[in-house]
Amino acid sequence: MRTARSVRSCALVVGVLCVTGSAFADVINVPGDHSTIQGAIGAATGGDEIVVAPGVYPERIDLLGKDVVVRSSGGASVTTIDASGLGSLGPVVRCDSGETSACVVEGFTVTGGSAPNGAGMLIADGASPTVRACVFEFNTATGQPASQGGGGIGVINGGSPLIERCVIAHNSAGLGGGVLGITNGAAPTLIGCLIYDNDAVFGGGVASEVSAVVTMVNCTVAENRATSIAPGVCTFQAMTSMTNCIVAGHPVDVVNLSGSTTTARFCLIGTGWAGQANLEGAPGFVDPTGPAWDFRLVEGAQAIDAGNSLLVQGATLDLDGGARVVDDPGKVDTGAGGPPVVDMGAFERTAAPVCPADWNGDGFLNDQDFFDWANDFFGGAGPQGTADFNGDEFENDQDWFDYVNAFFNPPAACG
Repeated sequence: MRTARSVRSCALVVGVLCVTGSAFADVINVPGDHSTIQGAIGAATGGDEIVVAPGVYPERIDLLGKDVVVRSSGGASVTTIDASGLGSLGPVVRCDSGETSACVVEGFTVTGGSAPNGAGMLIADGASPTVRACVFEFNTATGQPASQGGGGIGVINGGSPLIERCVIAHNSAGLGGGVLGITNGAAPTLIGCLIYDNDAVFGGGVASEVSAVVTMVNCTVAENRATSIAPGVCTFQAMTSMTNCIVAGHPVDVVNLSGSTTTARFCLIGTGWAGQANLEGAPGFVDPTGPAWDFRLVEGAQAIDAGNSLLVQGATLDLDGGARVVDDPGKVDTGAGGPPVVDMGAFERTAAPVCPADWNGDGFLNDQDFFDWANDFFGGAGPQGTADFNGDEFENDQDWFDYVNAFFNPPAACG
């Protein structure tokens, strides 16, 4: 009797362990567990996390319809997916098999793509991934200018991807040098992105075409080019919505063609655009030309504290990884939703802290700051990102070195 009960109990325990075990996600390391990112994706199942070490990965990747997180451990500045030497056409990153928002691509430079649509990243046929903190540069879409393109990112035939805090630059296409949304209600949302120095025949920066609905919040679109029409933002038989954005540095910044709707509110459109609380003229960039390409805002720029803090769609970080909504005490608020009032564009202007190593903010630099910092760094009460001292969106040894340096070599203002 006891034996039968024991057998049944063992079977129950084994069954529970099997079911429970399958519910836990795996962490797959590249190149530790697999030498390529694509190899790791092939081995992954939904919910797994693929962590990619710094390096250059000469490959193209396809997410294969899997809701997995693919992220770099060191950020886009040190982790590159480069398809330039592969010799055949194809997007560098492909999502066209029904991926959802749980499919995340984060922290890569994506370059060397050549494809008719979405040379850097193709998001198609209803896929809706999350793309975060990536750089898309030097990709070329080779398709017909009237109907194909998206040098940096192409969202084709439906889907509602979220693209946040990405840089999209130095790409080219016939249509949508930086970003293209086209056909069947393709509806990308871009939050906190910088789109600059892209080339196209139509729509140098961003193109919304043929029933697409492109939404941009706190984005900067600047210094793009088009050989035919609309070097900045182009909308044709589609919809474009802009909030808290800056579009500047083009002969004509926004073009709305037949059968289209383009709306802007709390935006700075350099050449002007009607809408709630919009501004026009020079935005006040630090240095919007190469090689600096610095689109942060100078002191006193009219775009500072001029957005609407209630319309940031939950964004908490700007493109630099700093706080998204910060008051500039030297600038009169002209926006809404505050205080504090968010800046227009991808970057929030913030005054450097007088004493950055004063971790607890009590106005004194002492041992307690070091203890509080170490507690956050080694996994104390704060969430992931709490100890990101240098603001690069990753907690790693560099944060430790930078904090120790700031603590033991403080500016005179620390007292």
